[in-house]
Amino acid sequence: LIGAVDNDKSRQLCHKAFLKAENLIYIDSGNGEFSGQVVCGVRRNGRTVRKPVGGVFPELLKAQDRFPSELSCAASLAAPQSMAANITAATIVVDMVYNILVNGECSARQTDFSTKTVRMSTTLDKNRSAA
Repeated sequence: LIGAVDNDKSRQLCHKAFLKAENLIYIDSGNGEFSGQVVCGVRRNGRTVRKPVGGVFPELLKAQDRFPSELSCAASLAAPQSMAANITAATIVVDMVYNILVNGECSARQTDFSTKTVRMSTTLDKNRSAA
């Protein structure tokens, strides 16, 4: 499940689907104007073995925003995003998917980034090192 959504209400739906799944990888990307994060959650045999974005950032599950279809165009102007932040988030998602499909695993749990400071920080699975 790739959570490329722009609001927390949609993330709540993805979180519920994750918790109901027997086996699922849920990669969620979120970003603001200059910074963001990508989280890779995993369920295996009905057990959460890696927290999804709602487990890492539980405040998302309490948010009271609305679905994009319920908002006016002016609402999206209130939270601008840069093309660089969108591309950075998408690149991290592609890297995670590539590692899962080609290498059979993705050791990255979460990557936080800033396009303004050109910084990226990744949290790896325990007992894993950066390649």
